[in-house]
Amino acid sequence: MYQLSREHGEAQGGNHWYHIIKMPSIPFADFLNHDGLSEAVVLHDEDKQLSEVIADRDYAPKEKVWITYGKFPNSTLLLDFGFSLPYNSHNEGAALSFKYYQYCFSSMNESVVLPSYELS
Repeated sequence: MYQLSREHGEAQGGNHWYHIIKMPSIPFADFLNHDGLSEAVVLHDEDKQLSEVIADRDYAPKEKVWITYGKFPNSTLLLDFGFSLPYNSHNEGAALSFKYYQYCFSSMNESVVLPSYELS
């Protein structure tokens, strides 16, 4: 069992040589499923060129294994990992509709004038 210190990015106790690395540097990790509530982690030893998933619970045969890419808002998940979640407790700020984005970026050659709204 590893006691993981996310603040310092390394496992404590017996296996101090492990440390967390960013997911894009481990190609197979892109095939694992993200769940923001999962406590499973991917650890890597650069010297031994070894990676492993430490599961957060017992999984049944053929059951999907869920890991966390981190506690990120959808903007980070989309830019860094290529997906977003319909419900993400780590989102910050206001959600904007797709129509709003279409309006803002309807023509890259023209200046975009955003409407002003008065708050009452």
